[in-house]
Amino acid sequence: MDREIDLAFRRKLFAKRTVISLLLVSAIAALLIFGPAWIKPSLSRNRIRTAKVESGSIEASSLIKTGLESQAHQFSDYARNFYFVSRCVWRDRVRGLLRG
Repeated sequence: MDREIDLAFRRKLFAKRTVISLLLVSAIAALLIFGPAWIKPSLSRNRIRTAKVESGSIEASSLIKTGLESQAHQFSDYARNFYFVSRCVWRDRVRGLLRG
């Protein structure tokens, strides 16, 4: 039959668990109380201008497409395709491993 655990050891262990729990709860409470104050917008509300939008046709003849924008667009297409292909490859590998 097992011996009973020493009462002093059990109290010490209980005290340690209690202190850790209280510290964790107080840290979470402090985050919830003071957290929103730490997150500040980079612009004040009076620097943002808003207006009503009028409906109608948009004239786009004055827009110029530069080579730099075209290259950036091509790169984003490449990145999107690379992500899709790599995701499919990994999915197929995992399915192959699961089938065994």
